[in-house]
Amino acid sequence: MGLRPHVPAASRRARILHSVARTLAALSISIGGALVLPGVARAVLIPPGPPVNVTVTASGVGQTGVTVVVSWDAAADNGNAIASYIVQVASAGSCTANPAKMACSVTGLTRGKTYTVMVMAISVAGPGVPAIVQYTVPDFAGAPTNVAARVTSISGQVASVLVSWKAPASDGGSAIIQYQAQTWVLNTSTGHCSTTALQCTVDNLALGSTQEITVSAKNVLGFGTNASVKFLVAAAPGAPTSVAAKVAAWSGGLATVKISWAAPASNGGSPVTGYVATLSPGGKTCSANGAQLSCNVAGVTPGSSYTIHVVASNAAGSGAGADLAYTVLATAPPATPTPVSSAIGSESPTSATPPTTPTPASSVIGSESPTSATLLGSAAPASGLVASVGPGATGSQNTPGGDSFPIVLLVVAACAVVAVCGLGFRFFKR
Repeated sequence: MGLRPHVPAASRRARILHSVARTLAALSISIGGALVLPGVARAVLIPPGPPVNVTVTASGVGQTGVTVVVSWDAAADNGNAIASYIVQVASAGSCTANPAKMACSVTGLTRGKTYTVMVMAISVAGPGVPAIVQYTVPDFAGAPTNVAARVTSISGQVASVLVSWKAPASDGGSAIIQYQAQTWVLNTSTGHCSTTALQCTVDNLALGSTQEITVSAKNVLGFGTNASVKFLVAAAPGAPTSVAAKVAAWSGGLATVKISWAAPASNGGSPVTGYVATLSPGGKTCSANGAQLSCNVAGVTPGSSYTIHVVASNAAGSGAGADLAYTVLATAPPATPTPVSSAIGSESPTSATPPTTPTPASSVIGSESPTSATLLGSAAPASGLVASVGPGATGSQNTPGGDSFPIVLLVVAACAVVAVCGLGFRFFKR
């Protein structure tokens, strides 16, 4: 058995270091870097620094979940060219990018969940120091609130409708970039409008139609939940025309005023359902249905001045009113007097003239001669009798309608008494 020659320890160490240096040199050439070892030619391999300005942005959502785009600015290469970047999203996935792009996408994330995202650069020195950020995946925006609509113009049988709303309570974690309003009849789209504001106009909707209006907000993931309302395409009616007023009756010193009007020129696309008339000041009102064109206000003070305001309403609401300035009569008109003839009869007022003082009856009754009887029994006209009675009698008093008519009655009565007495006297004389 042969013996190895004795090699001093220093020589052995030098050989080992020389062999390691040669190996490292070969390795350095193969990876394009340099290694530095004590006592050997110096070559340094330092890993890259962390990427900077890392951002994560959701780009959309699909059946597999939300896709995010991770981007960054270059890391310090520390003297060794960066070969690539790697992105790791914990429990979701990873992606790689070349140094020129510095961005890549990871899909399959869950809406509303928070993830840890790590980005690092790779060079010949190995993986660099990672940059780490926390990211919460956004959700869809909530539904807009307070959706309302109103007709802004009418042309023929179609109308333009202004739709308005308020922003959702939540944007889902991503800024709202658009709103969309759509109109539907029996699940068929009849119009739409889009905006970044809080209102927009849908044109050419049929008057009298009932539309379902939906409004939704869009963020980075797309359109969120709809808000929905029903809307009758109609405007409030126009103002009534030809407003007039008059006192219809009086009661207890107060007036009942009848207010009348003509139907509005336009019903706004929906039938008029009612009218209201208001007296100001005081606020007294009366109302009528859509088929009536007048109403009465009772208890109105005579002599007062009012403004009468008449408004028409339909399914869309109350329209513009028409005004009338009106002053109530100061007092009730006097009652019609009763004609005198109806109370007195056919007698003329002249019949009330005091009668002329009659001739004392004694001058006639005292005569008991047959001549007196002959006078009573004669067929001579009454005028002959009057003419022979009393002083101052004239022929003008012989008409029953004249001033002597009461005298004639007295004379006739006296003659009747004389006749009766004469007959009695003759009877007893026999």
